[in-house]
Amino acid sequence: MNLAALLPLLALAAAPTDRITIEDRAAAPRLLRALERARVTVRFEETKLPDVARFLAVSAGVPVIIAPALQKRLDEIGPVTLKVRDLSARQVLALVLDLKDLGAVIRHGVLIVTTREDARGKPVLRIYPIADLTAPLHDFPGPGLGLSLGEPKEAPAETAARPLFGEAGVIEELVRDNCGSGTWDDPAVSLTATQRHLVVRQVPAVHREIERLLALLR
Repeated sequence: MNLAALLPLLALAAAPTDRITIEDRAAAPRLLRALERARVTVRFEETKLPDVARFLAVSAGVPVIIAPALQKRLDEIGPVTLKVRDLSARQVLALVLDLKDLGAVIRHGVLIVTTREDARGKPVLRIYPIADLTAPLHDFPGPGLGLSLGEPKEAPAETAARPLFGEAGVIEELVRDNCGSGTWDDPAVSLTATQRHLVVRQVPAVHREIERLLALLR
């Protein structure tokens, strides 16, 4: 398998589309559809973040609030200046989050604008089986179909076993390079690979990226 050709596809599959983390999976489809469908033109001139949140809430018809931890930092974050035409409310939200280096999370049926750290959630430990990806594969020679009038020839030997993706370190490198960009330096997260398992302590959003990547590899 050509891993060099596969890497761009892995990156595309694992990369998040915006900074919205989903914790409430039941409410998320409804809220995200509403944000996508609402088309808005905005002219924010030194607009306070709570007013931006109210504008998006009214435009899309969804509950949007500022997290309590973020309300204490509004002076530090500062107002928003943004002028765009005919974008979805979700695109506008993504621009605001990017401008202010913030995050958002869908939690308890509400879209909460918060810090990036809070949006990611707390790291949890999960163990992923990967023995099927690191198990050696054997190439078995097929039987000869031609007729031989001479002495019977010795059957070709079985070729050496080769792993599908190489050693466990290759899987670990793929996960680090394509999931959880910018998070692996956090001392609260970790990743250890053996030939049979990936032992990962990460936030829920990154675990979902890892699940997608491993499914794609398979």
